[in-house]
Amino acid sequence: SGTVKITVKWISAHSGVAGNEIVDQAAKEAADGMSSQKKHLPAKLHAKLPLSKAAVKRTKKAEMEYRDAESWVNSPRFVRMQGVDGDYPYKKFRKWREYLTRA
Repeated sequence: SGTVKITVKWISAHSGVAGNEIVDQAAKEAADGMSSQKKHLPAKLHAKLPLSKAAVKRTKKAEMEYRDAESWVNSPRFVRMQGVDGDYPYKKFRKWREYLTRA
């Protein structure tokens, strides 16, 4: 297999560079999983890209928030609390309750 040379250049958005909108659309499609099949890519690009630590943390946090919300909605207390306060549970309260003692 031959050598692959890739050049990446940063340009400011909407800078009037010919083809910028086409490349931007292609990048959005690739981010959504609509990229080329591996067999059409150079061998160097067959490996999985490393994950971003921040992206992994953000995804896990979103999953935990979803599970927490789902657990609350399925809780027997949910219906009773909706009659008292529809905004319960408060996000700040969740943080505070970690530091509260039972007393």
